Amino acid sequence: MPRIGSSKSKTGCTTCKVRRVKCTEERPECRRCTTTGRRCEYSLDNTHHTDRRHDKTSLSSNPCSVTSTPERRAFEFYFHAAAPGLSGVLDLSFWRGTVLQICRSEPAIWDAINSLSVLYEDGLNPRGIQWYLRSLAVFQEKIARGTIELGVALVSCALFVAIEVLQGNFSSSLVLFHQGVQLIGSVLSSSSSSSSSSMVSSTVETVAPVLLRMGTLPLIAAGPLTQKIQHQHIPVSFTSIAEARMALYSIVQEVRGSVSRKRKKDKNSKETLEEQIYRLLCWHQQFLSLPALPDPEYASVVSTILMTYLSAWIWVNNHNNTASEEGYDQYIPQFKQIIAHAATALSESCPLPQSPFVFEMGVGLSLFITAIKCRDASLRRQAIEYLSLAPKVQGMYRCEAAREIAEKIVDLEENGRRVCDFMILQGDNTRLRCFLAGCEREILLSDHHSYQEYHLVSVYYHG
Repeated sequence: MPRIGSSKSKTGCTTCKVRRVKCTEERPECRRCTTTGRRCEYSLDNTHHTDRRHDKTSLSSNPCSVTSTPERRAFEFYFHAAAPGLSGVLDLSFWRGTVLQICRSEPAIWDAINSLSVLYEDGLNPRGIQWYLRSLAVFQEKIARGTIELGVALVSCALFVAIEVLQGNFSSSLVLFHQGVQLIGSVLSSSSSSSSSSMVSSTVETVAPVLLRMGTLPLIAAGPLTQKIQHQHIPVSFTSIAEARMALYSIVQEVRGSVSRKRKKDKNSKETLEEQIYRLLCWHQQFLSLPALPDPEYASVVSTILMTYLSAWIWVNNHNNTASEEGYDQYIPQFKQIIAHAATALSESCPLPQSPFVFEMGVGLSLFITAIKCRDASLRRQAIEYLSLAPKVQGMYRCEAAREIAEKIVDLEENGRRVCDFMILQGDNTRLRCFLAGCEREILLSDHHSYQEYHLVSVYYHG
């Protein structure tokens, strides 16, 4: 198959070639990769490449070398549109690196990425379903024979999750996600030191952060991962934007646990909440010192990360202080910052266009929190407007459903009254309490005084 894109550089690293950016060519790791948290790899020598032409697993004998025109077209769309759209600027090394390397020798992965490609373009494309079923058949056959490699299984799991989401099969995607988490745990608990195990561990280190971030919202609702997985993949300190994002998501999950214990009147909950506040402050200070932050290439992802930080900051501080709905009024300045960052995160001037689906939690949850907890009429309406502009599905979070719920909450709180843009809703008794009900996985709205419950459509997927 002819190479897509410009001719390869002879001296740059493989990662930069895949991303089609100019490599700074430092060895053993170039500066462009290290400042963005990517794995930096250089090509092997020419002799090795010559030998690989006769290798059964080389590109010349891969499944895509004898493919039909529809498959070639799907692969090109994956490379140019679907992969960048799914990954943003931080995870291209997985979507256009690891995945493409494995598809050379794995027909199941080849079919999966082509299925993902056409479903990303058109969620009802029957050819995408056919390729997905063919991929599943090959995958299941290997499992039955006991010949499936753990690294291949984990990459397949990530692709299958995305395919199920694009088809609207939300409960299936959640089941696959949990299977992927279990698979990560089994790899980490393995004590084998063979070379094949080392290769599997390398794949896990690349895939695990991508998969775990996708499940941030269900993990917030259902509880944190096992300590082993957290400690293995969540950096305590960080030197890149990618590592900072993982560290923040870990804190957000722990904040959820602390808030839950506060609701259950755990006597140690206040001390835990104060600890999370301190961790958020430390994270923010370290994040602002990252050298890659001013780079325009990362403006969108930086704004998205800061929106998540501000949402968590508001959430944990309010629960640590009053836990009342009126308490959120003191965080109007932070809500304003969220809206300002949303403008950047969703800006058309960003390098990549908005996608129908991104593989992790993006701006959706932060905008939803702003819409339902900020009673400044202008800000909450801007949040709802931005929700309508955001990718429809972010990880396991549906922005369209979130927007509908937010609009319903605003309507119930304002109760048909005419509200000026500068008006802030007065009185705790006019406000609805909204919280995630973990087991039921739905949004429950209760009037503060009558405790009448409104059961609305789920923001994330029903299991």
